[in-house]
Amino acid sequence: MISPIHRLFQMALAVACGATLLSIGRHAFGQDTADPVSQNAAGLLAAGRNTFRFDTFGDEQFWGDTLKLHQAIEGAALGGVGPGVSPATALAVGLKVDADALPASLVAQVQNGAIDLTQPAITLALLQLNAVVGVTGFFNPNGSLKSIGIQCAMCHSTVDRSFTAPGIPPGNIAGAGCARITPMAPLTLALALACSFTALAADQPPKLRLVEVQNVAPERYRAELTLDPDKTGFSGDIRIQVKVSRPAQTIWLNANRIAVQQASVTAGGKTLTAKALAGGDDFLGLQLPSAIPAGAAEIAIRYTGEVRHGDSSGVFHAEDGGVSYILTQFEATDARDAFPCFDEPSYKVPWQLTLRIPPQDEAVSNTPAASETSESGMRKIAFAETKPLSSYLIAFAVGPLEFVDAGFAGKKHVPVRIVTPKGRAGEAKYAAEVTATILTRLEDYFGIPFP
Repeated sequence: MISPIHRLFQMALAVACGATLLSIGRHAFGQDTADPVSQNAAGLLAAGRNTFRFDTFGDEQFWGDTLKLHQAIEGAALGGVGPGVSPATALAVGLKVDADALPASLVAQVQNGAIDLTQPAITLALLQLNAVVGVTGFFNPNGSLKSIGIQCAMCHSTVDRSFTAPGIPPGNIAGAGCARITPMAPLTLALALACSFTALAADQPPKLRLVEVQNVAPERYRAELTLDPDKTGFSGDIRIQVKVSRPAQTIWLNANRIAVQQASVTAGGKTLTAKALAGGDDFLGLQLPSAIPAGAAEIAIRYTGEVRHGDSSGVFHAEDGGVSYILTQFEATDARDAFPCFDEPSYKVPWQLTLRIPPQDEAVSNTPAASETSESGMRKIAFAETKPLSSYLIAFAVGPLEFVDAGFAGKKHVPVRIVTPKGRAGEAKYAAEVTATILTRLEDYFGIPFP
């Protein structure tokens, strides 16, 4: 990816090359055009002008792919974000139209005031004609803007004043007239639009991955769920320690079938109340009244969720022998049913779960229970923190479970037990006899202690 500093270096180099070519061309003036030296100089000058006018040096990777500048230019009405950029706005800050690229019929319409220069759609049409000096549009087959690149000509161009039309500032039609170096306003506009896109995009849910709209990553989870197998819903509180790589006013998480009751973000010594933003079936946004700084932060959310029935994904209800259980299956992307979280496998961090359950029930999770207390007539079981795990690997079960001791496994003498539904402990006899041995042999085979 081309960095802004690299891009500016390229622009400076191109300007220097353009100046050299211009000098060569001037030395060639007045000489015999059949002279090979003159022909070569003229060819170099033409090639240099073409590079200067049209080449983006691949910087669309930065302006388009990274900063999504094209979406800010399109505007929300055309599939982008924000109000978009009209020709009137672009011309007002110093961008220029290449008169030679405009069809005669369009020139006549512009001069007659028949074209609405306040519409971003006209900007896209001009980009398709390659008529905006300094800017190259890259389009999808359906005509939508795919990316945007910036040419050296954005800040350095030649103009004449022979073309005038309503709504177009004098000197904003590029041609073969007098040379003029323009101010940095167009580039400033591009940067402002890029920043605007970042802010606007943050208010829009990602299309697929969270990293598309933010630079926020989890570092540790601490979640408490209240679960009752006889109920159709559950409640939860989660705290997520995160690292914010750049200031953010909206943070997006994965969430499904979750209703936020209260949310806040603590950063820089301040706690800000967050407004929940709907993001379809997979995303939940937390919009803050002001941006939080880069650095460590903690997200706190109190919420309710749904227990699925007739479905064995997410947090779901199961029944055996007329007895109800709550079980989970989060692979591949259903941890978001239980927690607002960063539900992508690339985010591997420690999790600490606490489950509040009815007194007659048992609960299991990824790690052993570290403590148990009684609270408001419920058992409160805190499980030990996990090793860094992807969210889809988190699991828990609640109900009248039974346990069958299966000895110890491996060099660490890890206690092993088999968990069964109520009344099924006798069916675990064979599993109890062989599981510890299997784990020990796998440990020896891989040379890695379990767990």
